[in-house]
Amino acid sequence: MIGDRSCRYLVDSGSVVTIVTDDFYFSLPESQRPELKSSNILLYSASGDTLKVAGKARFSFKVGKVVYKHEAIVAHLDQLSGIIGVDFLSEHGGVLDFVDNALKLEGQRVNLAVDGYNECAHVRLSEAVSIPASSEVHIRGYLDRPVATPEGLVEPSKFLANQGLSMARTLVATEGKETCFSVLNLGRQDIRLHQNTVIGEFQGVVKVCEVSDSCSEHSELPPHLVPLIDKLSPELSGVEKQDVTELVIEFQDIFLSPHGGFGQTDLIEHTIDTCDQAPIKFLPGVFRQHRRKSWSLN
Repeated sequence: MIGDRSCRYLVDSGSVVTIVTDDFYFSLPESQRPELKSSNILLYSASGDTLKVAGKARFSFKVGKVVYKHEAIVAHLDQLSGIIGVDFLSEHGGVLDFVDNALKLEGQRVNLAVDGYNECAHVRLSEAVSIPASSEVHIRGYLDRPVATPEGLVEPSKFLANQGLSMARTLVATEGKETCFSVLNLGRQDIRLHQNTVIGEFQGVVKVCEVSDSCSEHSELPPHLVPLIDKLSPELSGVEKQDVTELVIEFQDIFLSPHGGFGQTDLIEHTIDTCDQAPIKFLPGVFRQHRRKSWSLN
């Protein structure tokens, strides 16, 4: 609790500082809002993104039945009121009891609610790597915590995008210790990534299904497109002809159907007002060279 406002904080032993979100700070009544001072601290989120810092202030945190005075950073956080960091725990003798899910703080015991999912994890870089400009490089990454699901989807982190790197969303298996990813550097400068950099977020999936050809909206070649396949080059192999046939079936809606015509549409109509000018109609052609010279003289 800060002032008379109840709030839900994350106790994070991986955060070196205590953070109060800027939304929560500015929502406090001015009478309960401590003075905000400037701070040049640089903070990064777990995904490697830079946090927007508004400043620092000294707050009164009520944890359990005791009020603790502590200076915290005011910064933007998503879906959190704030974070209790290592600085708070160290200053006030905090001890995390992972067995009983409790926080022991200067003689009092505070029960903690455990949030988190065993199918989520960060994907970190296995070793430092340099990605040359205008190149594609295969890098190795690992999950920074055990997960229960055998397969999952890896979303590239915003940190990679901020560095000018591109990595596709990837379906990976978790049975191995490491997974290989393809990263593309479209810039003109080499980019170096340090070991243990967060390159993606892993989210477990319940089931992976194969897409069958029978699930396609169109499964047969329409009669009016049969001549198109019949006129294929005889130099194509049977497999190549089958590939072309499947391609035509998949995109058959872009071909002219027996009920349609070129240059016709029932979606929009328009008119062109030429006033009292008579229509002009002539055949396009190439004018002879002597006519071009006579026109240029005139």
